[in-house]
Amino acid sequence: MIRRRLAVIVSVALASCAIVVVAALYLIHSATGLFGTVGQAIADSENGDVLAARLVRDTADDLTSSLGYIPRAVDAESRAANTFTASTGAVTVTPLTWSGGGSSGDPAIVDVRIAAEIRAEEGALWIKGNSSGSAFGCFRFTLPVGEYANAQPIECPASTIPAEPPVASTTPQLPADAAERLRTALSAADVSAETVRALFADPGLTVEVSVTDTGETVAAVGATAARDCVVLVRRTDGTIDPVAFRRISLEPGEVGCSTSLYTNPPF
Repeated sequence: MIRRRLAVIVSVALASCAIVVVAALYLIHSATGLFGTVGQAIADSENGDVLAARLVRDTADDLTSSLGYIPRAVDAESRAANTFTASTGAVTVTPLTWSGGGSSGDPAIVDVRIAAEIRAEEGALWIKGNSSGSAFGCFRFTLPVGEYANAQPIECPASTIPAEPPVASTTPQLPADAAERLRTALSAADVSAETVRALFADPGLTVEVSVTDTGETVAAVGATAARDCVVLVRRTDGTIDPVAFRRISLEPGEVGCSTSLYTNPPF
């Protein structure tokens, strides 16, 4: 009986020792991996090339975030000129190619090269130093109107200099005296889209004229990209009044600058 108890005690002790040994080996292995990971992270934080590569990725992310939701159409060349041409000393953003008018069915697409340079910094007891380094990467930015901008990494082409620098297109704007011009057009005996257009020669401006069932003449002139619009109505007694409307009606997908803002208001 005593021998049997001793055998059980010895077996339990041996099993416990085995468990302790296995646990110790596991902890040693985990600690070794942890120390290796920490050591690699410290080495990366001191490597200029690694820091530069990280700055390239962060810059691409920052550009995507700053673009965010695309509320209106802007052609790709204007995007390339206004958004993707920058140099901060440490980072240089260069547009390579661009295409697309920026509309919902033809999104603006801009291929960009981002280059980063990191200067060497001497370390001290309270300051972590790093070596000098450089890195670059290329990204394709897609800007679909009515959606969020996105960027995907691509292979950099052999040539990283565009044939010609991008030039931003000029956004049509209503002239400062747009209301006075439209009032002049409505004061004439014969009012039509052609007579109004004669006073607004810029083809980038929209012109619309309609007559209501009660005989009122309504005219609207707008600059779509600038979200600007003037609408006037000539009453049957000849008086001319401005038409009030909510600015949200000029946003993409809404009515836009139209005589229906008076004849069939959306709100």
